[in-house]
Amino acid sequence: MQLDTNTTVEPDSTAENDARNGLSLNSFMGIFFMCFYIVVYTTSSVGNTVVLYICAKNGRNAAAFQPARTGFFNLYIANLAIADLLFTQLTIFDAVYTILDEWTMGAMLCKLQGFLVELCYSAGILTLIAISRERLKSMSDLRMKSRLQRIKERKTRSKIVWILAILLCSPLFYAYHLTEEISHGNIIQCTNDAWSHVGRRIYYSITAVILFILPLMIMVWTQLKIKRVFKSQVAPTQQIAVSMRARQRKASRMLGAVTIVFFAFWSPFILTRTLRYFSWYEGVMIWKLSQLLTIASAAANPFIYSFYSTHFRVYIKRFVTCRCGLIAAANDSGEGSTVNSLY
Repeated sequence: MQLDTNTTVEPDSTAENDARNGLSLNSFMGIFFMCFYIVVYTTSSVGNTVVLYICAKNGRNAAAFQPARTGFFNLYIANLAIADLLFTQLTIFDAVYTILDEWTMGAMLCKLQGFLVELCYSAGILTLIAISRERLKSMSDLRMKSRLQRIKERKTRSKIVWILAILLCSPLFYAYHLTEEISHGNIIQCTNDAWSHVGRRIYYSITAVILFILPLMIMVWTQLKIKRVFKSQVAPTQQIAVSMRARQRKASRMLGAVTIVFFAFWSPFILTRTLRYFSWYEGVMIWKLSQLLTIASAAANPFIYSFYSTHFRVYIKRFVTCRCGLIAAANDSGEGSTVNSLY
C-alpha cells in the first residue's frame, strides 16, 4: 500500500518502483496496511470531531468573566483537533492515489494537498509550543485573569500559529507539480521535485530543524522547567489552592503525554523522509509504516484527552447520553404516533 502523507516523496525512480511494486492490495501487507488505515482514519475523524464539538459546547456555556483556569478546554485544543481532523481527511487523496497508482485529481489539488498536509503538521507542532509556553507562564504567574482576557490572548497566538505555518509551508505550492512517467505507460504522478533534489533536501532539512528538533528541545526544556516550578512551590494548605495545584499537575501531564505521542509517532516519518531524500534509505516497509504512524498520532489525541481530563470524560458521557436520549425519544415518538394512528 502506498499511503503517502506527503504525497509522492520518493527521491528517485528506484524508490518509486519499489514503492509501486513492493505493496499490493492483493498481498497480506497491502490488506493489513489498508485495514490499519481505515481504523485510524475512522478513529481520528470521529474522535477529533467530538473534541471540536465539546470545545464549542464548553465555550458557549462558560461564563464570560469566569476566572481563567488551567482547564482542558481552550482554543489550543481546538487548534490541535482542527489540524488533526484536516490532516486525516487529506489522507483520503493519498489512499485514492495509492489504489489507482496514478494522480487523477488535477494539478491544483496536487499542490493544495501537499501544502495542506505539511501545514497541518506545522500548525500542530507550533500549537504544542504555544500550549507549553502558556502552561509555564500560568505556573509562574499567579495573577488571575478574566476569561475574556485569556481567550483574547489565545486567539492572537492561534492566529500567529497558523500564519507562521502558512509562511513556512508556502514554498510547497511551487514544489508540488504533475509529472508524466513515460517509462511506466504515461502515468501522471504528483511529485514535489520542482526545485530539484538539492533544493528539496535543503528545504526539508531546514524545516526538520525549525519544526522538529527545535520544538522538541523547547518542549523538553519547558517540561523540566514546570517540574522545577512545582518542586519550588510551597505546599498549599487551603482547599482551593490544593485543588488548583492538582489541576495544574494534571494539565501538565496531559501536555507531556500529547507531546510524547506527537514526537514518537512523527519522528520515524521525519527521520525516514530525510534518509530517503539524501538517498541513504530506499526501503518500502519502514517508509509506509512511518506514514501510517502519523495518522495514528491524530487518532491518539482524543484518547489522551479522555484519560487525563475528567471534564472531557464528563462531556463525552453527556454527548453520548444526549445522542442516545434523542434517538430513544425519536423512537418513542414514532411508536406513539403509530399507536395513535391505529386508534
